[in-house]
Amino acid sequence: MEGNNNQQNNRTYGTHGEEKAVRYLQQNGYIVLARNFTAFGIEIDILAKKEIQQEMHFFMVEVKRVRAGYYRAGYPVVRMRQLNRYKNARQRWFVRENRIFNVHISLILLSEDLSVLDFFPYWA
Repeated sequence: MEGNNNQQNNRTYGTHGEEKAVRYLQQNGYIVLARNFTAFGIEIDILAKKEIQQEMHFFMVEVKRVRAGYYRAGYPVVRMRQLNRYKNARQRWFVRENRIFNVHISLILLSEDLSVLDFFPYWA
């Protein structure tokens, strides 16, 4: 039973974290298109768009909660396997639409209290 409670708490914590990330993006001029969106074999936490210099840019946003001490020490917060999945999804998006999109892999880091530590719009 305890395992189920921990899993439920993590899901609830993750949902609240994603809500904070959505608000942050919206406050910074992004339009959120979808949350927990599955495409090309990967679940994207947030799919957003923003017009930059008269061109539409799309952002596949990964939301991660990190301990501030680990973050400041430079520990990796996303596994290489997951980053490669995002890169593969971006590439497949280009191929499917048969045209070039401005698609960026982005990262929002949240602290343990779910405040935004950092946002990397052009992370990969």
